Amino acid sequence: MKTRKTTKGIFSVAVVLVAGSAFSPEPVAEINTEHERNQALMAKIDGAQSVAETLAALKEGWNNPPATYRPHTRWWWPGNAVTKEGITWHLEQMKEKGLGGVEIMSYGNVYQEGNIPFDSPEFIEMVKYTVDECRRLGMEVTPPLNPGWGHGSSNTPEDEKAMGLVYSEVDVEGGALAMELPLPKDGYGKIMPKRFEALVAVALGADGTPDPSRRFDLTDQVTGDRAWTRDPQMTIEAELPPGKWHLLAFWNCKTGQKCAGENYEPRSWLIDHLSYEAAQNHAGYMGGKYRQAFGADFGQTVDSMFGDSYEVAHGIAFWTHGLFDRFEREKGYDLRPYLPLALYDGAPETPYVRHDIGQFLHEAGMEGIVAGLADWCAEAGVDMRQQPHYRFTTDIIAASGVFQRPETENTKTSFEPTFWHKLTTSGAWLYPSDRKKWVSCEAFTFINHQYRTSMDQIKRGSDLFLRDGVTQFYNHGYFYTPEKEIAPSRDLLWGNRISHVSPWWPWYRGLADYQARACFLSRQGRAEADVLVYAPYPSTWSERFKHPAREVRDLPFGHLPKTLVANGYDFDFANDDLLLNHAEIRDGKIVINGYDYAVLILPRVLCLAPETLEKIGQFVQAGGTVFALDTLPETSGGLIDHEARDTRLAGMLGRLFATGGGEKAVGRGTTWFMPDCDGFEYLTKWAGVAGAWDPVPTPPLSPAYERFITALKARLTPDFEMADKAQSDGLTFRRTVIGDVDCWFIVNLQPAPRQTEITLKTQGKFPQTWDAMTGEIGGVDGYRFAEDGRLVVSVDLEPWESRFILCSPEEVPAEPRPDVEPLMEISGPWQLSVDGQGGLETEMELPALTDLATLPVLEHFSGTATYRTEFRVPEVKFPIILDLGEVGDVATVIVNGKEAGKAWMPPYRVDVSELVKPGVNELTVVVANVLWNHVIGLEEPKPIPADLHAHYGQTRNLDYRGWARLQRERVRQSKVRLPSGLMGPVRLETTKPVAGK
Repeated sequence: MKTRKTTKGIFSVAVVLVAGSAFSPEPVAEINTEHERNQALMAKIDGAQSVAETLAALKEGWNNPPATYRPHTRWWWPGNAVTKEGITWHLEQMKEKGLGGVEIMSYGNVYQEGNIPFDSPEFIEMVKYTVDECRRLGMEVTPPLNPGWGHGSSNTPEDEKAMGLVYSEVDVEGGALAMELPLPKDGYGKIMPKRFEALVAVALGADGTPDPSRRFDLTDQVTGDRAWTRDPQMTIEAELPPGKWHLLAFWNCKTGQKCAGENYEPRSWLIDHLSYEAAQNHAGYMGGKYRQAFGADFGQTVDSMFGDSYEVAHGIAFWTHGLFDRFEREKGYDLRPYLPLALYDGAPETPYVRHDIGQFLHEAGMEGIVAGLADWCAEAGVDMRQQPHYRFTTDIIAASGVFQRPETENTKTSFEPTFWHKLTTSGAWLYPSDRKKWVSCEAFTFINHQYRTSMDQIKRGSDLFLRDGVTQFYNHGYFYTPEKEIAPSRDLLWGNRISHVSPWWPWYRGLADYQARACFLSRQGRAEADVLVYAPYPSTWSERFKHPAREVRDLPFGHLPKTLVANGYDFDFANDDLLLNHAEIRDGKIVINGYDYAVLILPRVLCLAPETLEKIGQFVQAGGTVFALDTLPETSGGLIDHEARDTRLAGMLGRLFATGGGEKAVGRGTTWFMPDCDGFEYLTKWAGVAGAWDPVPTPPLSPAYERFITALKARLTPDFEMADKAQSDGLTFRRTVIGDVDCWFIVNLQPAPRQTEITLKTQGKFPQTWDAMTGEIGGVDGYRFAEDGRLVVSVDLEPWESRFILCSPEEVPAEPRPDVEPLMEISGPWQLSVDGQGGLETEMELPALTDLATLPVLEHFSGTATYRTEFRVPEVKFPIILDLGEVGDVATVIVNGKEAGKAWMPPYRVDVSELVKPGVNELTVVVANVLWNHVIGLEEPKPIPADLHAHYGQTRNLDYRGWARLQRERVRQSKVRLPSGLMGPVRLETTKPVAGK
């Protein structure tokens, strides 16, 4: 074995250019042609006057999807240590591999030198150069509003910095009370400026537990300076009844939180997320600079601004100036005496007060950062792309209806329909808009450890997003580096390496093309679902104030989303605002923004406004069907007039439902109350690692849920049914309607093949198949129409395989699917040559194929392995397929010196018919694996390549935690190596037409 002693950077030191240099590969275009091309294509689809015109426009986009449909990537700029040559090299890499755009994320310093301060003239110049290059390449770009993630900057004014409500506590004896108030002891409450807001005494029971039904508001008896200071001195003099009491002092406190993922000076301060002005000023500061610098590109090549998920510290609640006074004006009472009810159960008013707080903070968030960012971008002519989820106060559906480009995340790689995705897509579609909206995703962040992820896992994650209606991928991600190979000590701490450092990067174009075709077709037309699920935000507000799973504000839908989809029903979500202010009742259906629903499901609804129930009653009276699962509402919302409103609610429920359980006819419609349909649990932990996404078979229906599905099918025909089983373990669907064309995405999200007949809710139309992997379009062999007129199609899908089935009045002839017969096994011997990361090169002969990770000399190999052998075949009349068997992880097949094709996910089959000749044939198979085996073999950090020292320095930023993180992951994964190389068996197969066809 021979080993290369040095690893160079991508760029020679002689040509690495510093900020401000004039490097430009060629003149740039004046307009982004991809933007214009997509506009013209959308006009063709929307303006089509016939099925033929619709299909022609769809084929045009399918054959060459514009940039907006191609996968984009989060592009981390560590220390902003970029050069113009480096920017061009990276962008050209991305363009060649099929990416359509970048989202720049300014990241902390990794190198000692070469860093460019965020918001400096040099930084703006680098971003401007990126925009010019993206225009030249026909790509899109999102520049950063802030360093790292989290809305904030180093110039955030003091009165616009983020705040949260915190508390301090102490036990006291009843009687005369004279003392200085305790200060918060933990976190930022201890060290940051704060302002006194309230003091409430709560009685302690015999067991020492606070009893919030017995409390005294002592706020007005507190003296001291109520200014902002780190250690305010506030005193209380009061008289308490006998007994033991728990004093709770509440403070509005600056959080001191800074943007995450950056280590610059001066540090950036997060803004007040409940302030419209703070959000406007934040967007306008960097956005205004970009708008001035980029000119006509702003809103075109620069297609969006971006906001990551709200990972914002907030004490017990997000808070801001004057919020108590605003609460009293809007809710009709002073919140201060009721604050202990947010922390402790037990008072009769608790659910009503908690509801008021939750609803109030939702509205404050909507009127604050949500409206502030969206309004600024609307005025500036650029989209605000924001992840409106998880830890913030707002209803995800409502926020998704405001942002021009709502985004989701939470990648899963198996059949697990995800309610986070559907909350976002529902808001994007159901709220009215003057333009077509779609949902993007931060994709693939946690499907595996960043060095273990394979292309087939990314494809699986893509398909679950597509099934849920997400039609734009932002890979997480691409790390800007001048180095050719992976260096974990100088690498990003999270995400995946969908970039040039991954050995499988040369194969990535095939996956990017798949994603582009699939996103293009999936984004057209309108999604179709007949089931509407009520999103019980008021129930969550009334039930809980704190969320145990890292403050993830989840809704307890349990297994309902998967149960519905597994039984053939797609669905959307609606909140109270949509039902009350945007829904019409028409022909026995709920109609919202042109989407109509025949069935409404109320999942474990504990709290419901009488006004919402009245609208639901109108739906039932007109012929609709409502299912109430687990419980009927018990409370009506807020504190004011709650007794009268609860009485009204109870009376309406009695008229609308069989309150003891069962079916009830109401007007022309039907309601069902099914108290045994339970399982609506909150998250108790937040899992962001790959083990949580392993395939899990769909559990059998309980007797209660079996009755629910039976009743649902009696009312509503499923969108999708399988001939051989009632409930799916992974064979699933999504339906859209594009003019007079029904478009079905059919995907087998499971590790087992599926061969069956499926019945689709399409009538009077003929199927054709569109294969996003190859781009091929053809007829469907084996379809018929059921007695009720629905289309029945035979499917035969490999594990994780997908197809689009387009149905139109145009019938497309189909070639019969051929039978596959074994021809011969290619057993070797094999000549192996290896080119691995870290300078590993070797050659050897393998008498038989094996996992390279089991060979001592190659146990830490990551790179490309080239296998060569010969095989002899007689004259064959039929097509020949080469089946490579097991591969770790991607392969290119070369026959007689010519490339036959690439295979990057199972089954690893390549058509070699055109290249195989009678007699002796030379076979070469080039295989690449993932990075994991290499990085776990590293015993010390890799040095910075010598040719980069002049620009980046000789040592990394020693405070950076990349190497330490890798060591922890090595221990967690027990340094287990992943299978690599060509493992076979390698076989030739021949295909013959099916007899009699």
